[in-house]
Amino acid sequence: MALHRAFQLVLCVALSFSALAAAGKPRPGNKYPIILLHGFSGWGRDELGGSKYWGGLHGDWQEQLKQQGFDVRTAVVGPFSSNWDRACELYAYIKGGTVNYGPNHARVHGHNVTGRTFPGIFPEWGEVINGEVQKVHIVGHSMGGQTARMLAQLLEDGGRNAPIAEDPASHELFAGGKQWIQSITTVATPNQGTLLADGFDTFGDLGENLIGVVVASLHALGDGVAKLYDVKLDQWNLAPRRRDEKLKDYVKRAFNSPALRNAGRDLCAYSLSTAGAKEDSKPTTAS
Repeated sequence: MALHRAFQLVLCVALSFSALAAAGKPRPGNKYPIILLHGFSGWGRDELGGSKYWGGLHGDWQEQLKQQGFDVRTAVVGPFSSNWDRACELYAYIKGGTVNYGPNHARVHGHNVTGRTFPGIFPEWGEVINGEVQKVHIVGHSMGGQTARMLAQLLEDGGRNAPIAEDPASHELFAGGKQWIQSITTVATPNQGTLLADGFDTFGDLGENLIGVVVASLHALGDGVAKLYDVKLDQWNLAPRRRDEKLKDYVKRAFNSPALRNAGRDLCAYSLSTAGAKEDSKPTTAS
């Protein structure tokens, strides 16, 4: 209950600066959608039998806030991907289009350059309408806050100064010069990394030890809730979950696949570590 109240408080503070009045009338200066972004091991609105990451046992916060007049939309990215990959996915998920991870980044880490294609939850993002650039507010929980900051870096600075530099001409995301994010609100985000991630030498170790807690929590909500879960690791050519495959077996197979065992620093374990968080924060000039 205390955590639920804390989330409510943070959302109220964020929304008071960024959305619409509870009566559904626009408030002066607040004209941009609010994007909710999950953290490590999170899921989309159509996964886990409809159990909502944002709200959980307390309901559907997106729809509850919409009923009060707030423009709130939920994004979904790879639950176990690196912050770089998640930021690239978030860009495509909001704007619409095919995910581009950057040709140099993909070559160094050994995965596909492109990923899934999305219709976009705010296709007008970045367009100039009535003389104003269409922006968003992002509320990121846990790793979602790191991912939002990474996206801000890429939008403003481009890929030229990234740890693995990208040609600004290779994709619009890496061109820079885009101040498309009005604000970022982080909730329980390990902005400097977490010592918990430092304690795991490989992604497989992280998965074997931590995912057990996640899976146990999902099953505690009932078997029906745990039926649908997608690790969203298409860039690594990971086969989708089989129809008769149990959730715990699917996750274990994902964590122990040869591709992920060789993924090195391009997965969540490194992004969540203190060293990874420090590296991810280097190229930014975003405010």
